[in-house]
Amino acid sequence: MATSLLQVGKFRGVSLLLAGASLITGSPTLIDRVANALSVDSVIKSVNDALRVIESFQKNKSEKNELIESADKTILKIDGEQYVLSATLCTSTQLQEFFKEAESDIRIARAVAALAESLIVDARRGGGEKN
Repeated sequence: MATSLLQVGKFRGVSLLLAGASLITGSPTLIDRVANALSVDSVIKSVNDALRVIESFQKNKSEKNELIESADKTILKIDGEQYVLSATLCTSTQLQEFFKEAESDIRIARAVAALAESLIVDARRGGGEKN
């Protein structure tokens, strides 16, 4: 069954992946690439790049740089600054479903990118509890 744009919240973990990678790199490029994607291939490449950013960040964690997940939120410490994002990282199963849905309707990927940007805005203004 295809996902309507109103149900895109089920891919909130994918949005968090993109938002986290964007915060870590200090660049909106990965989110922009998904938001402007014309095909699912572009989306897959951008998500893969985001996964590599997150993996590298976790591998090189320190007191000032850390990703902490709880049941309903993710805390990113970047250079000692803390961002609380109201989502958890996606699973590989959720990613597979997202790619399938994005292949059927690329607007799903664009909506996920918009949600990623909103997670960043919330975290920076305190709605995501930036500490």
